[in-house]
Formats: sequence, structure tokens, C-alpha cells
Amino acid sequence: MQLTIDSAIAQRLAEEGMARTLEVEGDAWIETALEALKRFMQIPGYHEFKTEDFRWWCASEGIAPHSHKVWGALTNTAQRRGLIEFARVEKSRSPKTHGHRVTVWRAVA
Repeated sequence: MQLTIDSAIAQRLAEEGMARTLEVEGDAWIETALEALKRFMQIPGYHEFKTEDFRWWCASEGIAPHSHKVWGALTNTAQRRGLIEFARVEKSRSPKTHGHRVTVWRAVA
């Protein structure tokens, strides 16, 4: 038996999941995190970054979501709003991710 995947359904489910995750965090946290992202991207050396870089910086600034699942939804929101764009894929540095490949984002001027 071969499993077939409908990419439109997969995309819709991903978007629904991200929307639910963002609802749990609340609009105030999302806007705070997006403003933090704008500040973060002004730091020399972070015009391009991995989400893990931003996540670690947020922790040092006391900005923490209720769930770790929000980071993907947050970068998706930032991309839709034109704050960031896809740059490339690289290996993660986080030991928890076991070096899997992650997106490198680029700040949009």
C-alpha cells in the first residue's frame, strides 16, 4: 500500500495548526515577539539568522512563549508580513535538534 499525500491538504493543516498555536499565545505576545524580531535583526551579524538564534536571544531578553511550537508560526507570520524571507537551509547548532536542517532567514529591508 502506498500512501499518497495531497500537498494542498498538508498545507491547509499546517496553516490551521499554526493559527491555533498563535491563538493560544495571544495577539499581544505575537506583536511583542515581532517587534523583538525587528530589534534582533538590527544587531550586527543577524541580518541572516536561524530561528534558534532568535529563540536564544529572546530567552536572554525575557521573551518566552507558552509553547515552543509558536516559533515556526511566528516566523511564518513574519514572512507573510514581509519582515523576513527565505535565505537557505543549514544544519542546526542546537543539540536538541540533533543537527537537522533548518531555515536561515534574511531580514527584508
